[in-house]
Amino acid sequence: MGNNTIVSTNSPGMEAMAIFLRTNPYKPNVNAKDKDIKGILRKIMWENAAIVRNKKDLQMAVQLIETFLKEEVGRLLFLRLLTAKSILKFSIERERSLGAHYIKEN
Repeated sequence: MGNNTIVSTNSPGMEAMAIFLRTNPYKPNVNAKDKDIKGILRKIMWENAAIVRNKKDLQMAVQLIETFLKEEVGRLLFLRLLTAKSILKFSIERERSLGAHYIKEN
């Protein structure tokens, strides 16, 4: 990584994370809203990325997380949102069940 990149940027999500990490100093919480978003994120993942999943709910969860990613949030919450989005997107793309997790047909 010759251009001082601290993270490989092979994907758009990783590129966004690398840019964010370079340009934003660590802030535990930007504001009280972060705590609310964190609670909503937990609920989204519990209800939509649990063992039984369906593609419609996964897609709706991704859209909600994308709206949170547009807001000014603390670094840790931003990284949690990126991780959750990745989990949800890969769950949508998966064509078959994996282990205990499975997609319920609508």
